[in-house]
Amino acid sequence: MARFRRIPSFIEAHRIQKRTLVGPSQNGHQGMLVAYPGDYLCVDSQGHAFLCSAEEFKRQYEPIEEQEPHPLRKGDDHD
Repeated sequence: MARFRRIPSFIEAHRIQKRTLVGPSQNGHQGMLVAYPGDYLCVDSQGHAFLCSAEEFKRQYEPIEEQEPHPLRKGDDHD
């Protein structure tokens, strides 16, 4: 069986403080998603929102230094 690894990607994320419903227009799916305190609401480079548990988030993502160019906002100048 072939092995694969996740292609490095950039997301924006916000840690949820209270139970939140994420509607279909925001998540790109047909149903509602329920986020619970501690979960992360993430937005990928295509603008799709998805939820990630705190444990999963810590395994898959690391912070980006603020001085680095914003990878999701094309055309921004960060000189």
